[in-house]
Amino acid sequence: MPTLMDRYGTPDLIFLTGDIAFSGKENEYLHATKFLDELLQRTGVGRDRLFVIPGNHDVDRTKGKGLARTLSSSDDADAYFDPSEAFPHIQHRQAGFLRWYNDYFRGIHTLTANSTCGELRSLNVNGRAMLVASLNSAAFSLDDNDHSKLWVGSRSLDRLRFHHSEPADTFRVALIHHPFDWLASGEQAKVRTAVRDFADVILSGHLHENNVEQVVGIHSGSAIQLQAGAAYQTKKWPNTAMFCRLDDSGLKVNPIKFSDSPVEVWVPDPSIFPTSDDFSRTFVLPRLAKSSPGITDVSSAQNAVEIIATETSAVQIAKADFEQDLFSTSVGLVLYAEPRLMRSAQEAVLNESANDRVSIGEIVRSKTSFLIEAKAEYGATSLSKRLVYELSHEGHTAVRKDARRLPNYRKKLEEEFQGLATKDGTATLILDNVVLENDERLIKEIKATGLFARIIAITVIRGLTSSLQPQILGEDAQRLYLWPMARDDVRSMACAVFSTDDQVFISRIVDKVYDDLLALCIPLTPPTVIMYLRVLNREGEFHPLNRVDILARYLDEVLRKPSDAYSESFNVKNKIDVVSAFVFHLYQCRLTTFDERTWHQFFHDYMEKTLTSFDASELLGEMYAARVFVKFGNVIFLRYSFFHDFLLGKYLASRAEALEEFLNKEDYYSRSAVIDVVTGISSDNTKVMEHLTRNMSDLLDQFTEKYFDQSFDPLVDAIWPDSSAEEALWTKVSSEIERGPKKIDEIDELKTSILAEARTADQQVRYLEFARLERNVFTLGRVLADALMNSHDVNGSLKLAALDGVLKSFLVSFQVGCALAPLLAAHRYFRWGGIAFLDFHTVKDDEDESRTVANVTVSLAGSIAQVSGDILGSNKLAALFRARQKTGVDKGIVELMNFHCILASKGADWPESLKEIIIRTDKNAYYLNMMLHGLMSHLRNEVIQAKDRESVKWLIAMIQSKRVKNKQTPGAKLVKRFFDAIEREDGFDVVPTEG
Repeated sequence: MPTLMDRYGTPDLIFLTGDIAFSGKENEYLHATKFLDELLQRTGVGRDRLFVIPGNHDVDRTKGKGLARTLSSSDDADAYFDPSEAFPHIQHRQAGFLRWYNDYFRGIHTLTANSTCGELRSLNVNGRAMLVASLNSAAFSLDDNDHSKLWVGSRSLDRLRFHHSEPADTFRVALIHHPFDWLASGEQAKVRTAVRDFADVILSGHLHENNVEQVVGIHSGSAIQLQAGAAYQTKKWPNTAMFCRLDDSGLKVNPIKFSDSPVEVWVPDPSIFPTSDDFSRTFVLPRLAKSSPGITDVSSAQNAVEIIATETSAVQIAKADFEQDLFSTSVGLVLYAEPRLMRSAQEAVLNESANDRVSIGEIVRSKTSFLIEAKAEYGATSLSKRLVYELSHEGHTAVRKDARRLPNYRKKLEEEFQGLATKDGTATLILDNVVLENDERLIKEIKATGLFARIIAITVIRGLTSSLQPQILGEDAQRLYLWPMARDDVRSMACAVFSTDDQVFISRIVDKVYDDLLALCIPLTPPTVIMYLRVLNREGEFHPLNRVDILARYLDEVLRKPSDAYSESFNVKNKIDVVSAFVFHLYQCRLTTFDERTWHQFFHDYMEKTLTSFDASELLGEMYAARVFVKFGNVIFLRYSFFHDFLLGKYLASRAEALEEFLNKEDYYSRSAVIDVVTGISSDNTKVMEHLTRNMSDLLDQFTEKYFDQSFDPLVDAIWPDSSAEEALWTKVSSEIERGPKKIDEIDELKTSILAEARTADQQVRYLEFARLERNVFTLGRVLADALMNSHDVNGSLKLAALDGVLKSFLVSFQVGCALAPLLAAHRYFRWGGIAFLDFHTVKDDEDESRTVANVTVSLAGSIAQVSGDILGSNKLAALFRARQKTGVDKGIVELMNFHCILASKGADWPESLKEIIIRTDKNAYYLNMMLHGLMSHLRNEVIQAKDRESVKWLIAMIQSKRVKNKQTPGAKLVKRFFDAIEREDGFDVVPTEG
């Protein structure tokens, strides 16, 4: 203790959050008395400044035979926790603790058996008023399976709810042994809310490790929850505690631990705040900040009291309220992206204009009202708090309220806003959680009070069409839309999480997060991006996991509880297994949504069949809390389709018969991500790969027989022209397209039916058959690509066959695009089957249709080759691309695709592989021109390492020397001259441009 007091000062108060004894026996408390007396003597703290609560080790498990293990509902709890009688669990099982406590604190404080919340203790410490609440969460403790079975009794907490006689600046502390998630689900939320609403600081224990959590209430300030480890125990766990100091700047938390080597001494614990200079952290307590010096208490002749904050304190409070909702890195950097506020709804993304974006500053400076629409988890509440902070910073009065908690008639509203809004009606009201269908009257009544100059209403749209018009807020009110994060927002968050200036490193992370989330149709919201970044980041390192691994780790994080460490607990693996079984049941029934009755009926039958037992209601609550399930009315569904596919795939991966049935039904066309999950989990993917590869071969044969020969490539014989031969190129390409398809009459009918939008029944059949076949080829190509990426264990020849199928699926996309070239040129966005073609209208030539067709064809070839590299270009497939290149069988666009895959994957000797392709490509071939532009685009648009940049420049110089010097195989000296010329120019003007 002397060392601690030299470092941190003499303590004023000591808090012990339970487990005073080992098994609750009376004789064990003799040791507690001796220990505490010595502790108080050494610190100089009196017994009236010592606060103690019971823990599960203060329960005598041999007593109270026949007492209920737990309670079945909140109604039973209300009946049990009737304060008119002693509670049997406390009276019998905690008798030893009660007798010792009431004897040790005689004349200071008394605990009784008819409440789990003792009398609040009021005291004054160095001029600071304090109020301490002691809660007994251990009454129902019995064994190692206490998790989610403990009851405190919500009605016992009325002392916390009705305590408002103390001064406003009173520092309020609550002690509770168990973390809230150990309480029964029937009252967990109520108890958590009551304690957090009461306390500035919550002190707990039980888990044997120091921990700190800052928790923010929906309708009050915020609380710091300090979870202390055990101060004296065996070496199985570290002996830990916390030394805290409260002053005007906030609560400074100093975690400490006991070290027995080389000498016995308490030292700072660096594990909680490892990046702080002294391993501590100071937390702002907003409720106390509101009552700190600098805020004037002005009492008028009326009964009302107005609290008027100074500008500085108002800004500090608003900033603290805003920032404490946000995630932060281990070094304290706040993870936040500027809100993407737009004048158009997100559905207009294809027509996005820079002029549509509205900044926070514009809203702050404006005098108009706004209706801001967002979707769930897009950051609407954070936006509301940010607006309050920015308005306060600019000297405006801003009031933020949750619409769900406001009365909808004027008199009560005036009472609600009393002392918050200025009397001259110049304040801004930020109204969060507006429900469009219900709150029209509320808004009218708020306006009728005349307290606010304008209202900024924020509403979350949950799949319904907006019915509330912004004009209800004011004649000039505007509607804005909160869009998901942009790619540069993901980059800024990645930079903060990984704390590096290495842009090659960061670009890999951004690509992973951005591409994976969008591929899964998961919006780029702050929670999903941060979730992905958290899983990718392990101890400051980037692990390029696949999306299956990332979701598995995410579910492990959100569903894991401290009690999982106990061998008998229903742990996270068990939870995922049984929920996977339920999702398989939904799949068999062809259901994508369900209700609670379906859930409970399934698990009733499941537990009878498997002879297992767990709380299905509690598990459903955890699925809601983890945001895996979403409930809308009585309908429940999985939040994202990939959650469904992940759980279904996890079930199938370990069940050969069920997987075979899934494959034979070809259900991967509708649930394509399931294969990614199965192959990502399974140790042998041979059967899956054989099935998919065989199916792809059959589809390609059908497509070849009915529509295009696989050799159809209008650019394969096209010449890279000089300026005089340019026109010949366009004519050549156009004629190749017209000559390409085997059944040009059928393609012409398809074109006509689309352009005219007046299909006969016969044409419709052909159109649907063509679209179905093309969609299946493309879908299976992506499924097969996922399986290929996950299959390290299958035979190399099978991998090469699978790669051939994937590349040929991209070839089909190219061939379809060529056939539809005039349509692609006429529309910015054109969708056919499984492919979306975007921005090909930019190459349209109004004067020459054949030139338009050629332009589209060239653009298609470059785009599809680039996409193939983006999708397949993983380093773990690099050997596969090199093996295919060595065969020399490819030509045209298929070879260009493999070229891009080699370039993107950068495996061993990748420059040599590309060099071999360049050498065997004719010096006048148009595809050589496209290889050149692929290299230049890679150099300009990708963040790559310096040595790779040099290799790309060398390959560019090789193509240039081949063209300029008319050499099919230019020598190294010639290439070196062109390479040096490129270096001197520091650019690429010396390289021939596309004709």
